[in-house]
Amino acid sequence: MASRFRTPEGEETARRIGDRIRDARMARGLSQKQLARALGITHQSVNKYELANVELSIARLLALAEVLGVSPAFLIGEPHPARPKAPQGSRPADRKPDKPG
Repeated sequence: MASRFRTPEGEETARRIGDRIRDARMARGLSQKQLARALGITHQSVNKYELANVELSIARLLALAEVLGVSPAFLIGEPHPARPKAPQGSRPADRKPDKPG
């Protein structure tokens, strides 16, 4: 069910999150009822999240990620959380050897 406030991009994001929730739930071998119980919500709510039929709060997204053992970034569609790059010269391989004496 589309919200009248959602943009097409928002709809796509909601579907992607729902797919990721379902994939992570299934990978952990959980039913919707089991996931719902762990979150303290109804299995109907889990179903609505997976089908992108309701808006998902940040607090619920964080709780889902914790229970499912994935990062919030995974649920929103990032393959891996972005890692900050080390500044040039900070990695041992980038440093020039010290000159003796």
